[in-house]
Amino acid sequence: MALVWVDGFEGYGSTNNSAPSPSGILDDKYQNTTNESQYRKFNAGDVRTDWSLRLAPAAYYQRTQTQDVISGDTTIAGLGFYPYQVGGYTDVADWPLLCFKNSSDEMNVELIYLNGSFFVNGPNSTYLGGTRVNIEAQEYHFVEMKVYHHATNGTVDVRVNNCPVLSLSSVNTINTGGATDRVGIGDAGHTLGHAQYSRIDDFYVCDGSGSKNNDFLGDLTIRTLWPDGDNTTQFATTGNGSKSTHYEQVNMEETLRSTDYVEDGTSGNRDKFTFEDTSDGFDTIHGIMLWAQANYVTSATNYRLLVDSNGTEDESANIAASASFTYDGNVWEDDPDTSTAWTSSTINALIAGFEVQ
Repeated sequence: MALVWVDGFEGYGSTNNSAPSPSGILDDKYQNTTNESQYRKFNAGDVRTDWSLRLAPAAYYQRTQTQDVISGDTTIAGLGFYPYQVGGYTDVADWPLLCFKNSSDEMNVELIYLNGSFFVNGPNSTYLGGTRVNIEAQEYHFVEMKVYHHATNGTVDVRVNNCPVLSLSSVNTINTGGATDRVGIGDAGHTLGHAQYSRIDDFYVCDGSGSKNNDFLGDLTIRTLWPDGDNTTQFATTGNGSKSTHYEQVNMEETLRSTDYVEDGTSGNRDKFTFEDTSDGFDTIHGIMLWAQANYVTSATNYRLLVDSNGTEDESANIAASASFTYDGNVWEDDPDTSTAWTSSTINALIAGFEVQ
């Protein structure tokens, strides 16, 4: 498996130009966030879909860092980036748009955004190279970086809007603690400067394992689909008594985790849901990622995420629920019913949910 993380930045609140809600929601999913309350949910009806995250004012640090999901020596990541401004700002703060770090939180490679262009640093902020590409302000650009990690023969490739803009070889791209395990958007200790008020959307991360999704994916759309009906309802307890269905407890842009939920402790019990249609007619679908936000109440419990395609089920590995709320996800690159790529029609027929272990 090579596609390991996707986020369209939906599900973090439903009020435009407001902080992610409830407080701490990004921390529930991401390993590290910095100044979460300074992000703003933003829905401008522009070329990318639904919600994005708007960055903070210039003086703030800002970081959103995945869990340790990368394996092997190759890391690829990309996102939609909407720069608020590209020049004329007196501060020369260089903000790292993409940070590839190991599990010790050491920087391997970072892609720096500065005055409408980009350059790349390796370990210990060693300058590796730059590009003269100049992106326009207040338009979305899809920015991607691919790194092969090696002390002497490392490579770095950067693309903007599917166009190669930087290619480096025979460089050091690995720190003392090892190859990349996590990817961050931004980093602690780097003020935003002229990157203030910019927006991010459609974030993906891949590694070099497997036989697909181990190279640049190109400009893509991440579509978030919410449950729209019950299929199997074996969980014994629902949180909000005013809602007669289980899917209504778990299908909201604004997580109401203390009041709207399903709960059960019996091994084998499951809740499965139908989902709204994509309505996109995608030419290529790289995979799906199912997320669940969960915690245990009285005793440690494992659960699994599951998908059902045309009656063929496939489950994730066991997930240990935490005492506090956390998000856990699992990627299915292929349709388990056909062992081939998903299509819009197979996703529209998808049934998915979770099972107590």
